[in-house]
Amino acid sequence: MKKHLSLFIILLSLLFFQNIIAQNENWNNIISGGKNIIALAEYENFIWAGTDIGLIKLNKIDGSIVIFDKTSGLPDNFITAIAIDNNGNIWFGLSSFIGLGYGLVKYDGTNFTIYNTSNSGLPGNYISALCFDEEGNLWIGCISDYTSLVKYDGVDWTIYNSNNSLLPSNKVIKSIAVDTTKLWVGTYGGLFSFDGSDWLSYPGLPSVIVKTVFVDNKNNKWVGMFGGIAEFNDSTWTIFSASDSTTPLYYNEVYSITIDENNILWAGTFKGLVKYDFENWAIFNSTNSDIPANQVKIVITDIENNKWLGSFDWNNNGRLSKYDEQNWQSYKTWKGDLNSNYINYIKKKNNETLWIGTHTDLNSVTGNNWESFSWQDSINYSNYNFVSSTTDNNGNLWFALRGDWPIGFDPISGILKYDGQDWTKYDPQNSDLPVCIIDKIDYSLEDNLIWLATSIGAIKYDGNNWTILDTLQNIIPSPSLNTMIIDGNIKWFGSTDYGLVSYDNNSWNLYNTSNSDLPDNQITDLYLDINNNLWISTQNGLAQFDQNNWIVYNTSNSGLPNNWITCCLVDNENEYLIGTFGGGLAEYDGENWEVYNKNNSPLLGNTINDLEEDVNGNIWIACYDAGISMYNRNGISSVFYDETKSIPNYFTLLQNYPNPFNPMTKIIYSIPQIDFVTLKVYDILGREIAVLVNEEKPAGRYEVEFYASSLASGIYFYRIQAFNPSSGSGQGFVDTKKMILLK
Repeated sequence: MKKHLSLFIILLSLLFFQNIIAQNENWNNIISGGKNIIALAEYENFIWAGTDIGLIKLNKIDGSIVIFDKTSGLPDNFITAIAIDNNGNIWFGLSSFIGLGYGLVKYDGTNFTIYNTSNSGLPGNYISALCFDEEGNLWIGCISDYTSLVKYDGVDWTIYNSNNSLLPSNKVIKSIAVDTTKLWVGTYGGLFSFDGSDWLSYPGLPSVIVKTVFVDNKNNKWVGMFGGIAEFNDSTWTIFSASDSTTPLYYNEVYSITIDENNILWAGTFKGLVKYDFENWAIFNSTNSDIPANQVKIVITDIENNKWLGSFDWNNNGRLSKYDEQNWQSYKTWKGDLNSNYINYIKKKNNETLWIGTHTDLNSVTGNNWESFSWQDSINYSNYNFVSSTTDNNGNLWFALRGDWPIGFDPISGILKYDGQDWTKYDPQNSDLPVCIIDKIDYSLEDNLIWLATSIGAIKYDGNNWTILDTLQNIIPSPSLNTMIIDGNIKWFGSTDYGLVSYDNNSWNLYNTSNSDLPDNQITDLYLDINNNLWISTQNGLAQFDQNNWIVYNTSNSGLPNNWITCCLVDNENEYLIGTFGGGLAEYDGENWEVYNKNNSPLLGNTINDLEEDVNGNIWIACYDAGISMYNRNGISSVFYDETKSIPNYFTLLQNYPNPFNPMTKIIYSIPQIDFVTLKVYDILGREIAVLVNEEKPAGRYEVEFYASSLASGIYFYRIQAFNPSSGSGQGFVDTKKMILLK
């Protein structure tokens, strides 16, 4: 008995001394991006890529990737430049999609350290270029009130600008390189060199817009411009002009240059990857090679003489690619397959599948599998604005397309029906559908009708006829409706200006600020929970209505960040998730409020368009113009880990889900290396109840199911121990968590 009590005390103590990790296991983000590779660097067996969705660490051996973004603790996702010091620390510039700079970041393999104007000598937070010299000094191109070049020696920050150098005052520093004696700075106002004392400018180049500077192993300088490529050997310039029609530089723009170990020049250009062996020119583009896209923004040569490049085009075909001069290999550097970050809605099709409607297309998501329906498919039009969907009793899928023309025919508006094989489009031109501005579609099982909330009122469709319920005009002066939901025989509609309306197929009822406790007459969304409580989102608070009583939440009586509510969800743990316009996401457990926004969490945007819960308990958050954030207070479960072959950086043991549970719960853990893992369950007296894992495991993320049908209700503990037997270390990683069986 004493042995059991001692073990129990140890288990309890472990609950209070948990490993602190940088990665936030409660969040995941899905962004339309990752195909715009901005910067590349190599260190040991890894390629580091700066993208528009975060910092990518690619293992060259097995192709696995790790994505560092807001879920890793970074303030945003846009990486502008990368440099690696002699100790393997990764330094990068961090920005946002809208060009807001967040400063300089150092990653030592465990922690991120951010340097900005408030805690360092940086004159500005937007970093445009980075380079280390032979003495270990970091040189930083910085955008502030002046074009600034900053030298950081680990202690002091030295600033050069137009006041104390030849640098132009308002031209971006695009590239920095070092040779044996000088620093070379390429700007949008020309090329400059600095030997520690004196500055020189080079006005004779074909263009003052210098995109890149590269120093080869012979100390020659290579300069890429819109006007071609220039080589400088410290005495003579050689110009390869873009006006020379015999070269692939003809009317081309040079973004990046590298010289490989065979003394072959490779240039990333607007029209493709250019190769020059100092006798012949060649270009690789989408017409003569497997390069993913023609705009090659960055190219580097690794230690094996492979060429790594980031390509891009406006059709979203860009990729991180490797070329060994025989074969092309591309790597996926993003999660999901979003084509637009403007997310209108997210809705369950069934337990396994979600529909995601955006400003351009429709996405079907089942596990890690994405399918996009856009103009290339049978829908046959570009930039459809999907705003709502429903499923009828026969399994047909219905989608609402919102146009913007108040009268006449808008070609992107209408209703789409999908029967599993064929698409049918209904619009004012080919049917009796009388409206283009459609905001919501739903299906009523009781009367077998499709219902619409539109700018001209409520419309129903019986498979043959579209009927406007014009009797609504007897209730409200303007029948403009922007949302709806069906509860049995009752159809609930939210109006633009006149409150909440119900219809029972016979009569209408109106609820507004004059005759009820509705907090505002501008309704933004409607939601029914499993208890048939109606949740009404308004521009002046959130209301819960059980058709008898009202409960109103606003900033004066709750923890809501503002009163403009956009959507609401009650999850399977009976906690409230509330989306706002500009205030982020609020979570309420009945006692405590928590607010998540862009500044205090990995949430991508502060304006939330929709919320949905998937089968694993993850909350999908449609951020208006920034993509999708996912949140799970118990740890994100079963999403996108296999897709990216992500190898964890840390040991983690997540809280079981669901908790409390009956009789099954899931336990998730991660290990960053090959280890022998034991995962055991104990009762409150410390007695071993079950052994869930007892074997060697490769690095990865694992999910284990625990069934407790034979156990009594109560508190149990699960404990993980992971260690490498060959290392000779002791117990390795150990962690314990509590779970509750409630029958």
